[in-house]
Amino acid sequence: MTYVYGARILANKTVLIISYHFAPRAIASAIRPTSVAKHISAFGWTPVVLTVKNPDRFASTVDESIKVPADLNVETAYSINIPPILVYIFVRIVGRLLMFFTKRRLPDSFASDVVFPDHNVGWVPFCLLKAMSLIKKYKIDLVYITCKPFSSALVGYFLKKRFKDTKIVVEFQDPWSITPYHNHSNFYRKLAKSTEKAIFKNIDLFLVVTKGHEVAYKNEYEWLHVKHVYIGYDQDELDRFFQQQYRRDKFIILHAGTFYLNRNPENLLKAIVELNNKNIEFWNVGRFIDKFQDLFDTCSTHENIRVFGQRSHQETIKLMGHASLLYLNQARPLIEGPGCISVSAKTFEYLATGIPILAEMDDGNNAELIKLYSDKYFLVTDAKVEKLKEVIADAYKKWSKGEVKYAPKQAYLATFNQRCLTGRIAEIFESVIAE
Repeated sequence: MTYVYGARILANKTVLIISYHFAPRAIASAIRPTSVAKHISAFGWTPVVLTVKNPDRFASTVDESIKVPADLNVETAYSINIPPILVYIFVRIVGRLLMFFTKRRLPDSFASDVVFPDHNVGWVPFCLLKAMSLIKKYKIDLVYITCKPFSSALVGYFLKKRFKDTKIVVEFQDPWSITPYHNHSNFYRKLAKSTEKAIFKNIDLFLVVTKGHEVAYKNEYEWLHVKHVYIGYDQDELDRFFQQQYRRDKFIILHAGTFYLNRNPENLLKAIVELNNKNIEFWNVGRFIDKFQDLFDTCSTHENIRVFGQRSHQETIKLMGHASLLYLNQARPLIEGPGCISVSAKTFEYLATGIPILAEMDDGNNAELIKLYSDKYFLVTDAKVEKLKEVIADAYKKWSKGEVKYAPKQAYLATFNQRCLTGRIAEIFESVIAE
């Protein structure tokens, strides 16, 4: 069978998609492999998916509202999960010994750096063996590995050593050795960089998910063959579940997602409470991070703060339809480096709704997309309480006067829907096959 895409005829080929995270797992890292598996058959590729059989507790939440084609071939590989309690005990023992003999404390990064490349390395040998079997069974033309976790990239390295003629594409959804968002030890960064370099030299193409990532990696490795394709949004999901139904009596600021890394909603919540406007509400839809539990417990007693907790993707999209303003809080770089080069996955869905965005972030790739594709946005780089109060009051004033237009830009919808972006990935795969 052949498929027509653009002006070219694409012969049907088979791609093995390897991803630790995959639907119906409710985690951002599952969005890309799920969308590629869902749409790539329309561009002349038959997908076979390899994912983990027994994910760790951080990726074990299932969301049955996330759908994939019923006939999709999904294979699994076992993983040896490292119990967090063992890591905790080991770190405690090493910390006490270090304090006893040297009077020095362990660096904060030690707990996350102690297992290399990451705590999911236990799935690499099983994934590798399963992938080798699938390559032979389905006569795979190209292997596409998307990370996180970064340990998955090791599979690509070893597969290329074994199958010289099979094309290998590895994708990082976050930067690894050059990340500005994690304060890794110098030793970890050097080891990550040497591992990264070895992987890049042995694969056929390196993919990233933002323009900022591509520029940063090209600056780090001038010889590197790297391209970027954004994550995008799922038009099918929006068509099924999103309906604009904002209320004229309530100005609702909604946040969808989790406040992880150094994201902190404290000043926003204080600003809303201090404004003391009964018509302004904040809705938080997402899983709690323990460090914010007390904050939300305190603020949720205020009538203007509503905490929904973890909801399915379907329910989250429906709740977004009530919002007058969508709140986006991006992690700030912890160290000097390439700057704000990542784009939060929820950015794409936010922009697709056409609802105005309150973005608390530094200038960078994420801010650029919002400025370009949001008709109405409020970008706050200095998120002090008084500044947030001023911005929220301004947004509320415009809303109360009926000055806000709730409509996405058509250019954005045409460019960033996941079907279109999967077509771009299919073109990249074709170019790799042709080399």
